[in-house]
Amino acid sequence: MASSNHIETIAIIGAGGQVGGVIAKALITQGKHKLTAITRPDSSSRMPEGLHEVRKADYSDHAALVQALKGQQVLIITMAATVPKETQMKLIDAAKEAGVTYIMPNEYGVAIDNEQFAKDIMIGAGSLAVRRHIEKIGLKWIGLSCGFWCV
Repeated sequence: MASSNHIETIAIIGAGGQVGGVIAKALITQGKHKLTAITRPDSSSRMPEGLHEVRKADYSDHAALVQALKGQQVLIITMAATVPKETQMKLIDAAKEAGVTYIMPNEYGVAIDNEQFAKDIMIGAGSLAVRRHIEKIGLKWIGLSCGFWCV
């Protein structure tokens, strides 16, 4: 991957979902990035037209996730609320090992930048824990309120 001053490669988990599908279609429409969908081998989700690539990986297989995320600068995570909480941490750890720089974690609809507010809402504590983990392992998180549009 050539060095540049802008984001070229983005991986998205959940490109066939309600939130991820909208994000994927918007990125594809912009035409500025190579967008790769990462999906489970048994997924029957319909992927948006125009993706650069679809890579399959078992989310519980660290080595497979690392391989699937190689060459990506950004990882966008959009998963259902019913997915086990540890899945997102596994994805983030694999992204770190694969050389991903930015993570847009699975936190949509609520701005938890205010720590006290985040502590007061049901999903805030989990989202703060994810952000702290991202920072602890040396990656940068991107919130939906900012989006990677400002990276």
